[in-house]
Amino acid sequence: MTYSGLVLHGYGFRFDTLYRHNDRWNYISPGAFDESLKSAHVVRMLLEHNDDLEFGNSQSNLILHADEYGVAFRCHLRKDKISEHVTALAQSKAFLDCSIGFTYAASNTTTHTVSQNPVHFISKGELQEISFLRAGACPETNATLEDADKCGPLFSDCKASRLVSDNKFNHLIRTLRDIE
Repeated sequence: MTYSGLVLHGYGFRFDTLYRHNDRWNYISPGAFDESLKSAHVVRMLLEHNDDLEFGNSQSNLILHADEYGVAFRCHLRKDKISEHVTALAQSKAFLDCSIGFTYAASNTTTHTVSQNPVHFISKGELQEISFLRAGACPETNATLEDADKCGPLFSDCKASRLVSDNKFNHLIRTLRDIE
């Protein structure tokens, strides 16, 4: 496989954040994906949660790292049509966010009431995929395009907070899209 020399990287999910999905408030605890990330389970990188638009996976060109902030990723983009489309979406800022797909057992969840709303707390899950998309359920995610040779090891870049975004730009773009 030939690579383009570009990476798409950022945080696919942010811990300690309430987010709404399927008409339910959710909270994923830090460390919830630690076992999953240490296993041999393959995590895929998709465009908009579409199985037909996979542009990476953890067996080839996707690197994952969980820390206290969230689940970070770095996907070395290939020289293929899907990756070229991903590059164009990132360069144009049409897509800015990420979302994750994961599974969990009911035994690894509890529900608590927070500000009169039921919140589903997830303590352990298995990460299936990270998707690059227009807007994710968790607004604190981000994805940026960068030359691979400007990157350090993913865990070092995470420790130095290189991949953390304040998302003010993403919020502005979302607001402007809503005006259209």
